[in-house]
Amino acid sequence: MKKPKTGATIYEGDIPNSPYLIFKNGYVIEDNTALLEGSKQQCLTSLASLILRHHNLVTGNANQHQITNWPEKSRRAERIVSGKSSTSDISIVSIETAKRNRGETIKELTEKQLQKANDYAIKMALIDGIQADAKQQINAVTDISELKPLMSKIETLLEQELHKLSVQQPQLPASVTNTLISQTSQKLRNLFRI
Repeated sequence: MKKPKTGATIYEGDIPNSPYLIFKNGYVIEDNTALLEGSKQQCLTSLASLILRHHNLVTGNANQHQITNWPEKSRRAERIVSGKSSTSDISIVSIETAKRNRGETIKELTEKQLQKANDYAIKMALIDGIQADAKQQINAVTDISELKPLMSKIETLLEQELHKLSVQQPQLPASVTNTLISQTSQKLRNLFRI
């Protein structure tokens, strides 16, 4: 291998198997710019898989039909708890309460639904925020050697922050939740300023 030129590595002798090789001026050259961009795309694909895995953990691997129904369940529970429910709201929750067969009252079930909705919203906001910042950081990388440590940091941060949320007291006051979200946002800003 000859001394690397800007944006390329020139090979003589053993040539690696790489989709980024080109033949130019009698030399086999690996286009480092294309290699970096290809590596960024691989990281973005890995990030998408990581995020999907964590979405599935947060949702308990619920199917799309269940997840699609959650916002309405949450709104219905809010109406019941606030005393602004319709007879239809009460009827629907009564059916679920009876079929769950856990000895819950309508009020107990709706309070559980509201807590789950809040927990879900916080965890999804955390995951989506980390994903958005991670994409930006991956796309900003100019040195391929930064990608692997960055991906490690992203995965570690995601797992640590979700773990913190899962060990918190089940019902956090809004002020604590806002503080937690604010602290997490600051950590994200600090961590990804490489």
